[in-house]
Amino acid sequence: MLSGFSWKTRRFHIWKLYYDDSIGRFTFRPTRPSAGQQTGAYKMVAYVGDSGAIAEAKQRLTAILRQRGMLSRSSLNMEPFKVLRDIIRGGSQPSLDGPVQIC
Repeated sequence: MLSGFSWKTRRFHIWKLYYDDSIGRFTFRPTRPSAGQQTGAYKMVAYVGDSGAIAEAKQRLTAILRQRGMLSRSSLNMEPFKVLRDIIRGGSQPSLDGPVQIC
């Protein structure tokens, strides 16, 4: 995964590197902002790793945003980090462990 803020577009961008069998090489796929956002809200999250952990992280993040009334309004703050922290602490996904990194 490659991510960062573009001064040119004045937005945060995320690209995932993956192997494309149809062209026989690695290429990048951009991550799109979450759909259904109100004006001024900007949410973009990318997940990499094992599918069970990704499914749990998506479910937990959606639950937190729904509970706080943030699904379509406001931008993300520390919610994705808190989801990752809670999954690691809970031990439900043994493939997730160690120090947490935010990018």
